[in-house]
Amino acid sequence: MDEIAARENGPTFSLENRLQRAQLLARMRCVRARLRVLTFEVDELGIFLKNDWISVEEARAWFVLFDTLPVYAASLMLNDEYQRETKP
Repeated sequence: MDEIAARENGPTFSLENRLQRAQLLARMRCVRARLRVLTFEVDELGIFLKNDWISVEEARAWFVLFDTLPVYAASLMLNDEYQRETKP
């Protein structure tokens, strides 16, 4: 009977598991927000370049920063958290 009730109600998770899930979801929302900001910044950079408000060299320098830093930092943050959770 208990197994049937558990299947109907879905899986049950420990408090620690729920806290880890909540923390990971919060981190994912932060990464998503950072990526949205990055999208707006790349769009803005394109507008500046298209209207000749900045030089090609300036645009290239900014784009290199946009292209490497935020996504790389996000991947490091998530990978670091994963490594801490999986180590014995």
